[in-house]
Amino acid sequence: MGTWRDGAFSGLTGFLSPVDLEEKLPVEYKDWEKTIANLPALLRGGIAHRVIASLWVDLETLANLPDQFLQRSAIIVSSLLHAFAFDLQNLGYSRRDVCLPSNLAQAWGAICFRLNRPVPMRTVADDILNNVRYRDGQATLAIEYFDLPEERLTAGIQLRMEQAFVPALELMVNAQKLLHAYNELAIANAISGVSECVVRCGAHFLSVPFQNLEEFDPVIWGKSYPEAGRPVMPNGLTNSGVNAPLFHALDAFIGTSDDGLGNDLFQQQKIRRTKMLPAPIQRFIEALGDPRHSVRSYVNDRDVPRAAAAFDALIQSYAWLLEKHRIRAIGTVSTASAAGRVETAGGTRQETSPSGHQTANTRICIDITETDREESYDGYAASSVLAPYSAGRSDSDLAYRGQVLVWTESVLIG
Repeated sequence: MGTWRDGAFSGLTGFLSPVDLEEKLPVEYKDWEKTIANLPALLRGGIAHRVIASLWVDLETLANLPDQFLQRSAIIVSSLLHAFAFDLQNLGYSRRDVCLPSNLAQAWGAICFRLNRPVPMRTVADDILNNVRYRDGQATLAIEYFDLPEERLTAGIQLRMEQAFVPALELMVNAQKLLHAYNELAIANAISGVSECVVRCGAHFLSVPFQNLEEFDPVIWGKSYPEAGRPVMPNGLTNSGVNAPLFHALDAFIGTSDDGLGNDLFQQQKIRRTKMLPAPIQRFIEALGDPRHSVRSYVNDRDVPRAAAAFDALIQSYAWLLEKHRIRAIGTVSTASAAGRVETAGGTRQETSPSGHQTANTRICIDITETDREESYDGYAASSVLAPYSAGRSDSDLAYRGQVLVWTESVLIG
């Protein structure tokens, strides 16, 4: 599958863009480029919101922006708007009271409309997948908020995990193709290869020394990168690792949707987050989940002990990775709470129980809509979605209206 307007999918780089992000936008957007280049200094000085509010773009000119620059423009505009809200939050404003600059917000809506995104929002494509630059075969972040090692390490984990997962894409496809050849040994070998990729992803995830303050300070991290990634638009997603397409691909291949949990809140969240992935990646994940090529059904319905053992090993490997992620999230929140941050982007939360023990709560937020109708957006006029937050609006009108919270609690040793 070739490069589309938003995102790409290749056999060499997997879900990551196979090419470097465009270096610069056309000259008409030089003020955007200057601001994004100076963003770390502007945020440190507490003046980012003033500079960003002064930016302006002619929306008719934006309509003629060549497709090749859409990804960079989406990353820059979303970074600026998130930085705007982050800067005001540091000055004491509530996020619900932040009114985004209307011209820049409309520009973001126009760009997302051309990228065929269902809503104007920052996605994992902006955080990671499209926001890459390759050096000696290693993907690094092209555009940053803070120019901090904590930011680079956090993003670097996701980049390295996606790179480690690349061979799994072909292996999963091969396993499904082999189902129709009834070659059990080859199927088992392909599934085992996927397990190896999952373990490599886990090794990269665990390689970052989150307790080494010289390389990663949880307090600095807690006050910077995840906070900047919080939604600034209704129905937005945080920059959580849960958005990574490798997890959605594994879910589709393993067949978690076959568990009869179609109405489960977690399943709804997975569906919603998958819809925010770039179109080529969505198509691939949908194909992996096609029940006509279900590896899970194959091992359950046939006497194929080697393939069944390999499939069980894959499930165990995946469960191990998810558990390591959960433990790391809880541990990071425990340390980062010194910065006043008691919740990860994905919803893991630390509180103190009446007995004095720390408790970790995992929150799943699902947006419940009254209809299944997809919203359409006029890229050149403010719509209800582009309407900025306002302190005078009622709670029912605010960005987080309609969310359902599901809590699972575990006790940590305090």
